[in-house]
Amino acid sequence: MMARTCKVSKCLLLLILITTLAACNAFSSTHPTVASPPAPTAKATLSALSDPEIISRLDTYFTNLSFTGSVLIARDGKILLKKGYGEADRIKKIPNTERTKFRIASVTKQFTAMAILNLQSRGKLDLQDSVCAYISTCPPAWQTITLHHLLTHTSGLPDYYSSPDWAFYQATPMAPSEIIEHFIDKPLDFQPGEKWNYSNSGYEVLGTLIEQVTGTTYETFIKENILLPLNMIDTGYLENTDDLSIGYPDAYTTLPASFEHPSTLFASGGLYTTVNDLYLWDQAVFTDKLIPKDLSDKMLTPYISVSDMGIYTGFDYGYGWFIGEIEDHRVLFHTGRIEGFTAINYVYPDDNVIVVVLSNQWTMSVNPFQLADFLFGDK
Repeated sequence: MMARTCKVSKCLLLLILITTLAACNAFSSTHPTVASPPAPTAKATLSALSDPEIISRLDTYFTNLSFTGSVLIARDGKILLKKGYGEADRIKKIPNTERTKFRIASVTKQFTAMAILNLQSRGKLDLQDSVCAYISTCPPAWQTITLHHLLTHTSGLPDYYSSPDWAFYQATPMAPSEIIEHFIDKPLDFQPGEKWNYSNSGYEVLGTLIEQVTGTTYETFIKENILLPLNMIDTGYLENTDDLSIGYPDAYTTLPASFEHPSTLFASGGLYTTVNDLYLWDQAVFTDKLIPKDLSDKMLTPYISVSDMGIYTGFDYGYGWFIGEIEDHRVLFHTGRIEGFTAINYVYPDDNVIVVVLSNQWTMSVNPFQLADFLFGDK
């Protein structure tokens, strides 16, 4: 499906950061035509303010929000703001810094998508293959589900994470096969390719597929083929680290949020990282550092509209990336949110602007539109 652009109101985009994903219905063919990456739009005027003025405004903005977390904002390869706010541990009074590690929830999907394309570049799989070609326990209902469907949330798999009883399991370590058991026997929500509906289940299956194709763990494959080549030394899967921030429900309490074990999120949301490392990732995505350029272009191609999804109205979805426009600026992004943590990762490719905001609190009112105002001269 060809690219579409969108303009989203400021109030709607704010809700992206404080509201969980909802379902949407949109049409897609079983094998969508691979569109060329969207053509650059006319580059909007960048801010006439000096860099020190922009930095001061951004710093004041985050300070006044009582924000807790870390921020990195860069333009034209120059970092304008890189700073921690609040505390990573409110009991021990340990401050957040640029090196503080945060769980990034669904931003993990970008890395899982990259891993799948990495395997395609090696001839280990094909995106139009049935998932049953790689999953030994594949039920008959999954026969027509392709890897492309899983990557684009068009598989029809019911989202295990939205199941009413999932809260009883989320604190317990799980093997990938145990997660899949929660939805493997459930009927599909719709026929593969028929609609778009956000499904963590699809990315759990992709993680299992990665392990079965490579004979190694998801964690090891991600580390060896993405993290180490990009020198992302502060990024990982399981919480085997002493300096991971503690997640809180809001900006004020010292009582930690409910715990979600990363293994229960696996390839759909199990990674942690820093603003420094995510900046390295964002710079590499548009290059051939990890996969050939034609495949990275595929990852960032808008395949299907998510126009009936409410807060994401008007955006499209690629492989692990939402794609559209914010006030005439083309943007690619993903957000993540679990108990105690919120993450936003925005890339404005035509303006060479990257916005990374990682927070160790559940409620976060950062508004990307206001940040865009500072950077693009609208304020």
